[in-house]
Amino acid sequence: MNKKNVFKILFIFLIVTMMSGCTVNYNLTISKKSINENAELYVDKSRINDTTNYNGETFKQAIDTEYKMYTRVNYNEPTYNPYAGDPQSGIEYYTKKLINTNERYGVKYSYDRELSNLANSNAINYCYKNMSVSSDGNINFINPGIIASCFETYSDLDELNITITLEDYIFVYSTANEIKGNNYIWHLNRDNYKTNLVRFKYAESDPYNKDTTNQNNPSGSNSGNGGNSGNNGSSSSNQEESETKKTNILIIILISIPVLLVLGYTAYKIKNKKNNKL
Repeated sequence: MNKKNVFKILFIFLIVTMMSGCTVNYNLTISKKSINENAELYVDKSRINDTTNYNGETFKQAIDTEYKMYTRVNYNEPTYNPYAGDPQSGIEYYTKKLINTNERYGVKYSYDRELSNLANSNAINYCYKNMSVSSDGNINFINPGIIASCFETYSDLDELNITITLEDYIFVYSTANEIKGNNYIWHLNRDNYKTNLVRFKYAESDPYNKDTTNQNNPSGSNSGNGGNSGNNGSSSSNQEESETKKTNILIIILISIPVLLVLGYTAYKIKNKKNNKL
């Protein structure tokens, strides 16, 4: 392949990269005080005049329209009228702020809700239609569904970053791609949205009746999607300590045996030597 074709391919690649669509950051903070939803929908500031895949609008036009609209917080609202221009009585709406920085242009949404009503979140249902929140004793299990269908519905969406922040509760298990302190993070895109599953468990009190000091992964980060369990914090740490003690005892025994044999043999030789002199 000649240099001219190489540069042509690189140029096309750069153009495709620059024409990527919007990003959504969804943050869910779980505390005993409330369940806070905080979401951001934005594009790179340099792209606000590019055309979207919807109605030929620019990204700026689409974002400005969305910012001015009243977006309900609950997906299932029997009395909701989507064609009403003004706020409707009995319907709650997200608090919105316009994102307008040197790097980003978009909309920020926020709302405090109850855990029992989390599955009815309008923001979550944009991507996950089978959201469920279940409990087993004092353990709560958050399972938004199988795949993030918003990648199939919204062709301009390129990235979805989900962060669950756990406060006041005890971490039990997650499939997070990354862990930073008490933040559990998933990075979804068009390549992995069908396989990068979101699963999260937490407890109101220690389900293992152990010390929970290290429940939130003391290393501070984790990669992959294999799952991270809080059991690795308290119960497994005690198990590892027990196994270490057993290993140390075994090593001491193995070292002691040859030492005792050498001492015994030396004592035997000394005794024989004295007997021969006599």
